[in-house]
Amino acid sequence: MTSIKIDDVSFSYNDVDVLKDISLEFSSSNLTCIIGPNGVGKTTLVKCINRLLKPNKGSITIDGEDLSTFSLLDLSKRMAFVPNSVSSVFSMSVSEAILMGRYPHSGWVTSDYDLRVVEDIIHTMNLEDLADRNFRELSAGQTQRVVIARGLVQEPEILILDEPTSNLDVKHQMDIMKFLNNYSKNMNIKVIMVCHDLNITSNFADRIIMMHNGRVFADGTAEQVMTEENIRNVYGVNSKIIDVDGRPHVIMLKD
Repeated sequence: MTSIKIDDVSFSYNDVDVLKDISLEFSSSNLTCIIGPNGVGKTTLVKCINRLLKPNKGSITIDGEDLSTFSLLDLSKRMAFVPNSVSSVFSMSVSEAILMGRYPHSGWVTSDYDLRVVEDIIHTMNLEDLADRNFRELSAGQTQRVVIARGLVQEPEILILDEPTSNLDVKHQMDIMKFLNNYSKNMNIKVIMVCHDLNITSNFADRIIMMHNGRVFADGTAEQVMTEENIRNVYGVNSKIIDVDGRPHVIMLKD
Protein backbone atom coordinates (compact mmCIF):
# COMPACT_ATOMS: atom_id res chain seq x y z
CA MET A 1 0.00 0.00 0.00
CA THR A 2 1.33 3.42 -0.97
CA SER A 3 2.65 5.50 1.91
CA ILE A 4 3.38 9.23 2.00
CA LYS A 5 5.66 10.60 4.71
CA ILE A 6 6.17 14.30 5.41
CA ASP A 7 9.19 14.81 7.65
CA ASP A 8 9.87 18.19 9.31
CA VAL A 9 8.76 20.23 6.28
CA SER A 10 8.87 24.02 6.30
CA PHE A 11 8.09 26.49 3.52
CA SER A 12 8.39 30.27 3.19
CA TYR A 13 7.18 32.88 0.71
CA ASN A 14 9.63 35.81 0.59
CA ASP A 15 10.96 35.04 4.08
CA VAL A 16 7.43 34.72 5.48
CA ASP A 17 7.06 31.32 7.14
CA VAL A 18 3.93 29.57 5.89
CA LEU A 19 4.65 25.97 6.94
CA LYS A 20 6.61 25.25 10.10
CA ASP A 21 8.05 21.83 10.91
CA ILE A 22 5.20 19.74 9.49
CA SER A 23 5.45 15.98 10.04
CA LEU A 24 2.64 13.71 8.86
CA GLU A 25 2.18 10.24 7.45
CA PHE A 26 -0.56 8.97 5.12
CA SER A 27 -0.74 5.20 5.01
CA SER A 28 -4.44 4.35 4.90
CA SER A 29 -6.76 4.40 1.91
CA ASN A 30 -9.32 6.90 3.12
CA LEU A 31 -10.55 10.49 2.89
CA THR A 32 -8.36 12.96 4.78
CA CYS A 33 -9.50 16.58 5.03
CA ILE A 34 -7.18 19.48 5.88
CA ILE A 35 -8.97 22.39 7.58
CA GLY A 36 -8.11 25.70 9.18
CA PRO A 37 -8.63 29.46 8.70
CA ASN A 38 -7.42 31.32 5.62
CA GLY A 39 -3.67 31.71 5.40
CA VAL A 40 -2.62 28.86 7.69
CA GLY A 41 -0.85 26.92 4.92
CA LYS A 42 -3.42 24.33 3.81
CA THR A 43 -3.01 24.86 0.06
CA THR A 44 0.74 25.35 0.43
CA LEU A 45 0.96 21.97 2.14
CA VAL A 46 -0.84 20.08 -0.62
CA LYS A 47 1.21 21.91 -3.25
CA CYS A 48 4.36 20.69 -1.51
CA ILE A 49 2.97 17.14 -1.52
CA ASN A 50 2.34 17.25 -5.29
CA ARG A 51 5.65 19.06 -5.97
CA LEU A 52 4.16 22.29 -7.27
CA LEU A 53 6.20 23.85 -4.48
CA LYS A 54 9.54 22.77 -3.04
CA PRO A 55 9.92 22.85 0.75
CA ASN A 56 12.68 25.03 2.18
CA LYS A 57 13.40 22.33 4.73
CA GLY A 58 12.51 18.70 5.34
CA SER A 59 11.52 15.90 3.00
CA ILE A 60 8.47 14.24 1.48
CA THR A 61 8.68 10.60 0.42
CA ILE A 62 6.43 8.13 -1.37
CA ASP A 63 7.10 4.56 -0.30
CA GLY A 64 10.44 5.73 1.07
CA GLU A 65 11.56 7.43 -2.15
CA ASP A 66 12.15 11.16 -2.02
CA LEU A 67 9.62 13.13 -4.04
CA SER A 68 12.38 15.08 -5.76
CA THR A 69 13.68 11.92 -7.46
CA PHE A 70 10.44 11.40 -9.42
CA SER A 71 10.07 12.88 -12.87
CA LEU A 72 6.89 14.92 -13.18
CA LEU A 73 5.53 12.36 -15.65
CA ASP A 74 6.19 9.43 -13.32
CA LEU A 75 4.72 11.35 -10.39
CA SER A 76 1.56 12.14 -12.38
CA LYS A 77 1.06 8.41 -12.96
CA ARG A 78 0.78 7.94 -9.22
CA MET A 79 -0.66 11.26 -8.04
CA ALA A 80 -3.43 13.48 -9.39
CA PHE A 81 -4.14 17.07 -8.34
CA VAL A 82 -7.49 18.83 -8.63
CA PRO A 83 -7.06 22.61 -8.18
CA ASN A 84 -9.60 24.95 -6.67
CA SER A 85 -10.44 26.50 -10.03
CA VAL A 86 -9.53 25.90 -13.64
CA SER A 87 -10.19 27.47 -17.00
CA SER A 88 -9.48 26.41 -20.56
CA VAL A 89 -8.37 28.50 -23.48
CA PHE A 90 -9.26 25.64 -25.80
CA SER A 91 -12.71 24.74 -27.05
CA MET A 92 -13.31 21.06 -26.32
CA SER A 93 -16.06 18.76 -25.18
CA VAL A 94 -16.37 17.56 -21.60
CA SER A 95 -15.35 14.06 -22.73
CA GLU A 96 -12.21 15.46 -24.35
CA ALA A 97 -11.39 17.52 -21.26
CA ILE A 98 -11.64 14.41 -19.08
CA LEU A 99 -9.61 12.36 -21.57
CA MET A 100 -6.70 14.77 -21.05
CA GLY A 101 -6.25 13.13 -17.65
CA ARG A 102 -5.04 9.99 -19.42
CA TYR A 103 -2.01 11.77 -20.90
CA PRO A 104 0.51 10.57 -18.26
CA HIS A 105 -0.29 6.98 -19.22
CA SER A 106 -0.99 7.18 -22.95
CA GLY A 107 0.71 10.33 -24.23
CA TRP A 108 -0.93 11.59 -27.40
CA VAL A 109 -2.07 8.14 -28.55
CA THR A 110 -5.52 7.26 -27.22
CA SER A 111 -6.24 3.58 -26.75
CA ASP A 112 -9.53 1.74 -26.37
CA TYR A 113 -8.65 1.28 -22.71
CA ASP A 114 -8.28 5.05 -22.25
CA LEU A 115 -11.73 5.58 -23.73
CA ARG A 116 -13.22 2.92 -21.45
CA VAL A 117 -11.69 4.56 -18.38
CA VAL A 118 -13.15 7.92 -19.40
CA GLU A 119 -16.55 6.39 -20.11
CA ASP A 120 -16.57 4.63 -16.73
CA ILE A 121 -15.72 7.81 -14.82
CA ILE A 122 -18.33 9.82 -16.73
CA HIS A 123 -20.89 7.21 -15.70
CA THR A 124 -19.60 7.00 -12.12
CA MET A 125 -19.87 10.77 -11.66
CA ASN A 126 -23.20 11.08 -13.49
CA LEU A 127 -21.79 13.35 -16.19
CA GLU A 128 -23.50 11.68 -19.16
CA ASP A 129 -25.71 14.71 -19.80
CA LEU A 130 -22.63 16.94 -20.03
CA ALA A 131 -20.34 14.64 -22.03
CA ASP A 132 -20.86 16.41 -25.36
CA ARG A 133 -21.12 19.94 -23.95
CA ASN A 134 -18.38 22.49 -24.53
CA PHE A 135 -16.16 22.57 -21.46
CA ARG A 136 -15.90 26.38 -21.64
CA GLU A 137 -19.68 26.77 -21.40
CA LEU A 138 -20.12 24.94 -18.08
CA SER A 139 -21.09 26.53 -14.80
CA ALA A 140 -18.48 26.75 -12.03
CA GLY A 141 -19.98 23.76 -10.26
CA GLN A 142 -20.15 21.66 -13.42
CA THR A 143 -16.57 22.58 -14.26
CA GLN A 144 -15.39 21.43 -10.84
CA ARG A 145 -17.07 18.05 -11.25
CA VAL A 146 -15.42 17.59 -14.64
CA VAL A 147 -12.00 18.51 -13.25
CA ILE A 148 -12.45 15.93 -10.48
CA ALA A 149 -13.32 13.36 -13.16
CA ARG A 150 -10.17 14.33 -15.08
CA GLY A 151 -8.13 13.61 -11.95
CA LEU A 152 -9.80 10.25 -11.44
CA VAL A 153 -9.07 9.00 -14.97
CA GLN A 154 -5.37 9.26 -14.13
CA GLU A 155 -6.09 6.19 -11.96
CA PRO A 156 -3.95 7.69 -9.19
CA GLU A 157 -2.78 6.04 -6.02
CA ILE A 158 -3.05 9.48 -4.40
CA LEU A 159 -5.72 12.06 -5.24
CA ILE A 160 -5.18 15.60 -3.91
CA LEU A 161 -7.91 18.21 -4.12
CA ASP A 162 -7.87 21.89 -3.18
CA GLU A 163 -11.35 22.87 -1.98
CA PRO A 164 -13.18 20.76 -4.58
CA THR A 165 -16.62 21.63 -3.21
CA SER A 166 -16.20 25.42 -3.00
CA ASN A 167 -18.24 26.09 -6.15
CA LEU A 168 -20.96 23.55 -5.45
CA ASP A 169 -24.36 23.87 -3.80
CA VAL A 170 -25.00 21.96 -0.58
CA LYS A 171 -26.47 18.86 -2.23
CA HIS A 172 -23.58 18.53 -4.68
CA GLN A 173 -21.07 19.19 -1.89
CA MET A 174 -22.51 16.25 0.01
CA ASP A 175 -22.67 14.08 -3.11
CA ILE A 176 -19.00 14.76 -3.92
CA MET A 177 -17.83 14.16 -0.35
CA LYS A 178 -19.77 10.90 -0.09
CA PHE A 179 -18.41 9.85 -3.47
CA LEU A 180 -14.79 10.63 -2.52
CA ASN A 181 -15.12 8.81 0.80
CA ASN A 182 -16.49 5.68 -0.87
CA TYR A 183 -14.13 5.92 -3.85
CA SER A 184 -11.04 6.03 -1.64
CA LYS A 185 -11.96 2.70 -0.08
CA ASN A 186 -13.40 0.98 -3.15
CA MET A 187 -10.37 1.88 -5.30
CA ASN A 188 -7.83 1.61 -2.46
CA ILE A 189 -6.44 5.13 -2.92
CA LYS A 190 -5.58 8.02 -0.65
CA VAL A 191 -7.75 11.10 -1.04
CA ILE A 192 -6.33 14.25 0.58
CA MET A 193 -8.33 17.44 0.28
CA VAL A 194 -8.42 20.98 1.57
CA CYS A 195 -11.85 21.86 2.94
CA HIS A 196 -13.39 24.90 4.65
CA ASP A 197 -16.82 23.68 5.74
CA LEU A 198 -16.45 22.21 9.23
CA ASN A 199 -19.69 20.22 9.21
CA ILE A 200 -19.23 18.80 5.71
CA THR A 201 -15.75 17.75 6.81
CA SER A 202 -16.95 16.32 10.10
CA ASN A 203 -19.68 14.32 8.39
CA PHE A 204 -17.56 12.65 5.72
CA ALA A 205 -13.84 12.70 6.55
CA ASP A 206 -12.14 9.61 7.97
CA ARG A 207 -9.27 11.76 9.21
CA ILE A 208 -9.07 15.50 9.85
CA ILE A 209 -5.90 17.58 10.03
CA MET A 210 -6.55 20.98 11.62
CA MET A 211 -3.88 23.59 10.90
CA HIS A 212 -3.08 26.79 12.76
CA ASN A 213 -0.25 29.28 12.20
CA GLY A 214 1.51 27.01 9.73
CA ARG A 215 1.54 23.99 12.02
CA VAL A 216 -0.57 20.90 12.63
CA PHE A 217 -2.79 21.82 15.57
CA ALA A 218 -4.84 18.61 15.74
CA ASP A 219 -4.90 15.35 13.80
CA GLY A 220 -7.40 12.54 14.19
CA THR A 221 -11.02 11.57 13.79
CA ALA A 222 -13.86 14.07 13.70
CA GLU A 223 -14.60 13.33 17.36
CA GLN A 224 -10.99 14.03 18.31
CA VAL A 225 -10.51 17.19 16.25
CA MET A 226 -13.90 18.92 16.18
CA THR A 227 -14.01 20.12 19.76
CA GLU A 228 -15.24 23.42 21.14
CA GLU A 229 -11.77 24.14 22.55
CA ASN A 230 -10.00 23.44 19.25
CA ILE A 231 -12.41 25.60 17.27
CA ARG A 232 -12.07 28.46 19.76
CA ASN A 233 -8.26 28.29 19.71
CA VAL A 234 -7.90 27.94 15.94
CA TYR A 235 -10.80 29.96 14.54
CA GLY A 236 -11.26 32.42 17.40
CA VAL A 237 -15.00 31.72 17.73
CA ASN A 238 -17.15 30.01 20.30
CA SER A 239 -19.18 27.01 19.30
CA LYS A 240 -21.37 24.25 20.60
CA ILE A 241 -20.77 20.66 19.49
CA ILE A 242 -23.71 18.29 19.32
CA ASP A 243 -23.87 14.68 18.21
CA VAL A 244 -25.76 13.99 14.98
CA ASP A 245 -25.89 10.33 13.94
CA GLY A 246 -22.61 9.62 15.68
CA ARG A 247 -20.72 12.56 14.20
CA PRO A 248 -19.93 15.94 15.82
CA HIS A 249 -21.94 18.84 14.42
CA VAL A 250 -20.64 22.38 14.93
CA ILE A 251 -23.03 25.19 15.88
CA MET A 252 -21.37 28.59 15.80
CA LEU A 253 -22.33 30.93 18.65
CA LYS A 254 -22.69 34.69 18.43
CA ASP A 255 -20.50 35.37 21.46
